[in-house]
Parts: sequence; C-alpha cells; structure tokens
Amino acid sequence: MKVSLENKIEKLLRYRITWHIAFWCVFIFFDSLAANLDIFHRPFIYYFFLREMAYMIFAYLLTFLFYPALVARSRYFLYIIIGMVLVLLLSKSQVFSYRYYKLPGYNFMEIFQVIPFNFFFFTLITALKAGKDYYFRKEQIAADKQRRIELELEFLKSQVSPHFLFNTMNNLYGLSVVKSDLLPSLMLQLSDLLRYSLYETNQTFVPLEKEIKYIRNYIDLEKIRIGERLEVNIHFDEPAIDGIKIAPIILIVFVENSFKHSRNLLNEKIKIDFELSFKDDWIIFKTTNNFSPAEKDVNSGIGIENVRKRLAHLYPDEHTIEINTSDNIYTSVIRIKAR
Repeated sequence: MKVSLENKIEKLLRYRITWHIAFWCVFIFFDSLAANLDIFHRPFIYYFFLREMAYMIFAYLLTFLFYPALVARSRYFLYIIIGMVLVLLLSKSQVFSYRYYKLPGYNFMEIFQVIPFNFFFFTLITALKAGKDYYFRKEQIAADKQRRIELELEFLKSQVSPHFLFNTMNNLYGLSVVKSDLLPSLMLQLSDLLRYSLYETNQTFVPLEKEIKYIRNYIDLEKIRIGERLEVNIHFDEPAIDGIKIAPIILIVFVENSFKHSRNLLNEKIKIDFELSFKDDWIIFKTTNNFSPAEKDVNSGIGIENVRKRLAHLYPDEHTIEINTSDNIYTSVIRIKAR
C-alpha cells in the first residue's frame, strides 16, 4: 500500500507540467471562444496574447507566492485583499491594452466589464490550488500512517527474541549431541518459522492456516526450551477456517505473551491453553496461562500495544481485545472479523 501511495504522488509530480499545459490549453480555448478571437485581425491577436500572458502571471503569483505565504499560514483576509488588488491590476491592464489596440468598442470599454470574470478566475485558481493541496495532504497523511503501521509490523516481526533463538539453538545442539530423532523435524520447524517472519509477512493479509502453522512451530520450539515443566493444550478448529485470511504477526504476540509469563514461575508447572475457533464470520483466539503472583505489569507490553494500533488501522470496528487476570490466571481473547 505504501508503495502505491508514494508512486501515485510521484507520478502526479512527474506530470505536473502536463497538467499545467492541459489547463492552459482548455482555458485559452474557452477564453478565445468568449472573446470571439479574429485570427485575421492582428491587433486583436496581440491583445489576446498579452491577455493570456497576464492570466498566467496572475495565476502563478497566486499559486507559488501568495497562496503558500499567506493561506498556508492562515492569513486568509490578507490573501483576499492581495487577490482583489491583483484582480484590479489585471482588469486595468486589460482595459488599457484593449483601448491601446483600438479594438471594437474600445471607447466604451470600462473596468467593471472585466472585473467579474477576473474575480471568477481568481476564485478558480484558488480553488484548484486548495483542492490540490488538500489531495496531496490526504495522500501524505495516508502514506505516513501506513508507514507507521509497517514500522510497527517490522518491530513485531523482530519480536522473535534473540534469547529465544539462542536457547532454542542450544537445545537443538544438545539434541544433536545425543543424536535425537527429533532434531531434523525441529530444525525444519525453526527454518519455517524464520522464513515466515522474514518473507511471508510483507503482505497485508495472509492465509490463516499459514499463521497457525507459524504458531505451532513457535510452540514446538518453546516446548524444547521449557521442557517437562510445560503443560500446553492446543485446540484449533482448523477445518472451519479454510480460505480465511488474517493480518500477519497478530496472534503470535499473544502466544509469545503467554510464554513470557512463564519466566517467573520458577519451579511451578507452566500451564498454557490456546484455543482458536470461528463463529459468525469472526475469528476468535483465546490464550490462558498461569503466572507468578510476584509478576508486575502483567498487562503491559509494547507488542500488544502495537497490535492494538495495527488492528485499529486494518480492522476498524471489526475487532475486540479482552484481557483478564484473576487468581494468577492470565486470559486474553481477541476477536477479528474474517476476511
């Protein structure tokens, strides 16, 4: 998304000259019709050339000088005053040149006859400039917002902790020493986990089954790290979620959070339950784990806060997060509208 927004802005800037040429071609065409341009009457051609040049100078003074300097700083009244002065000067120059070339009816040409159209031209240029600035501002805001979301995603992807990888590799090394039959499959799981984190999370949405496979690989590796102290139960209603997509690296944060609480359970049994179901077009993911009474700030975490921001952007009014701590049991329930 970010790329498309930036490309759109870059393309518009690249063809700015084309847009200006197109505008002036259309304007000159209709102005010539209104003025009844006589191509065989040389004085009239001179007048018309000076008239269009005056309009161009007038337009670019507004666009590149007075509008950025005044309107951008909310000095609207001064901008209007200067605009009216320019309209008056433009009108006087047109009357002067019309009389100078002694065009038809020049004796009766008065400034009040041209002021209304020139005021309309002032309003038109101002409106076009304001519209263009508003459009680019919206595009830039959208691009900046998307960039923040992507940076947060990069942060979440980096949440595969170096300590987790270090401990996992140590455990895998231990298995290799005793030539355990588990080693090849666990190495493959670690490879799949890292591949998913690095390459398959660049999309806005991914198949839910891939996210589940990523979670299962993570849990299997955590089983090695924790060992026999871990009692984990997994209940995934996988047949019901076929064909459903989800934003990547969302659910894994809550999985990691459950294992994080196990660090302070020194000699106690670590009990973690994961449940994923699908109901009425909603993905429901629930985690339950025990934690130490001495653990503080159990509800805090940058990862969960970033998930909240991503969900607000990707699933506005289509998600809920419930977190509860009671009797040393931590429970999180996240509901996401299926895509």
